Amino acid sequence: MRVPALFLFLFSAASAAGQTPDEQITFEVASVKPSTTGGTGSTFKGGPGTTDPGRIVATNWPLRVLIQEAYGVRNFQMENPAWMADARYDIVAKVPAGASLPQARIMMRNLLKERFHVEIRREERTLTTYVLTIAKNGPKLKPAAEVPADGAHDDHPVVGIFQNYADGKVTAQGRKQNIAKLLTWLTSLLGQPVLDETKLKGEYDFTITWSPEDGNTSIFPALQQQLGLKLEARKTPVNMLIVLSALKIPTEN
Repeated sequence: MRVPALFLFLFSAASAAGQTPDEQITFEVASVKPSTTGGTGSTFKGGPGTTDPGRIVATNWPLRVLIQEAYGVRNFQMENPAWMADARYDIVAKVPAGASLPQARIMMRNLLKERFHVEIRREERTLTTYVLTIAKNGPKLKPAAEVPADGAHDDHPVVGIFQNYADGKVTAQGRKQNIAKLLTWLTSLLGQPVLDETKLKGEYDFTITWSPEDGNTSIFPALQQQLGLKLEARKTPVNMLIVLSALKIPTEN
């Protein structure tokens, strides 16, 4: 399942209770129900930064992904009871006027605590990771081309990263991808966390081809030669989110 990013991050000054005001903000009203949609397809619409900033509609989302997005962690940073990957929910929430993306994310955290009684623990672990850096001669990524209003772009109807296998080689084409999305794709491809030290901003188009006969680590020289990016293996301290418990049936709306 391709999962879009939901929210960004922000914190403010402390209150008398030891929490910041932003940490206490909530949606004006929210409906949370077990999904009856069926299947594995999920959709997310609206919220700050979109054409419908005052309303968020998430349909058929696994609880694991809702928690992951609300707390701003990637797959490898989170541990949770197995059932959370399968149990899916529909959320409709009214966002206060003028709310920012970071505030909407905090609202989602508070909603999960209120309706699912989500309990978490944070800890730091040292993991073997790959770190993405800029190669010696600099990056070779191209700034993303504008996508027509109908979504058509070259041979692909949508943005994303598309892989094809032919003649013993894999070709991946990226359309309007930022570095965070590239990291997620590389993490899935390599089966190990990939962290960013490129400091690259913006969205890019790219094409990369490699021969996977020796496994997907053969993408390393291809990244360096074709995209001007380099992967290095390191032992890295990683902040982990451990989900201790949550309700399978959310409390009443």
